[in-house]
Amino acid sequence: MSQVIEELLAAGVSAEQIERLVQQMGGLSVYLPRQYDPDRSAVCRELAEAAGEQAARALVQMYAGCRIIIPLGRSFMRDRLAARVRALRTAGHSVPQIARTLRLHVRQVQRLLSAQDQGAA
Repeated sequence: MSQVIEELLAAGVSAEQIERLVQQMGGLSVYLPRQYDPDRSAVCRELAEAAGEQAARALVQMYAGCRIIIPLGRSFMRDRLAARVRALRTAGHSVPQIARTLRLHVRQVQRLLSAQDQGAA
């Protein structure tokens, strides 16, 4: 997991907010101003719209005056997807139901569940 994502989680930013951030802005290089001010900074405004004010404030506080690349968050997103699959399976959903709900291929659901089983063993 990227350092930026780990620091956001440590700062109390929710996983849902981080997920929205990486989905909407992942891979972009942004210069973070020295102070959070969405009225004067388009970057602050864009971050707040993408992930919420808490995430935007946390990024500016941590990286004020620096240029960062918003992480793509591939491992974070994969972990989030695996957690959703596990939660649905625990709730009693079948593999086809999970695939349909999460818009995944049945085989991908099976692989995620298999990886979970191997990790537990």
